[in-house]
Amino acid sequence: MENDSYFLTVLRYIHRNPVKAGICETVAEYKESSYNEYIHPRPPQITDTDFVLSMLGKAQYIEYINENSLDKCLDMQEILKINDSEARVIIQEISKCSSTSEFQVLPSGGRNKFLAELKTRGLSVRQIERLTGINRGLVQKA
Repeated sequence: MENDSYFLTVLRYIHRNPVKAGICETVAEYKESSYNEYIHPRPPQITDTDFVLSMLGKAQYIEYINENSLDKCLDMQEILKINDSEARVIIQEISKCSSTSEFQVLPSGGRNKFLAELKTRGLSVRQIERLTGINRGLVQKA
């Protein structure tokens, strides 16, 4: 965690996930969550709640966790994999190069624009490296 604010954002995201997924209607209803350990601590307690409660206090914690938010800190976009034959077509379409050796001798300015465009089109750094022969460091910087 980079800072306390981000930590609290992630904590809220985790506690609100079952509500977001439609498993329950309130955070407190989800029994597999550690949320209730913050509200009703009783032994054996497996969550160290002191850190969070020292920052917020119990009432503020309840309010913070239960407020609707647009937290998307851990949401992952669906990743579509592009196979190598599709990637080759995209490389040729963008660069107008018909071979790896032709791509490798492009002037660096133009080449780097093409590399950046390939990444935005969904090709992975490793895939671009493998199919163009350009080293990974250059692909990553582009």
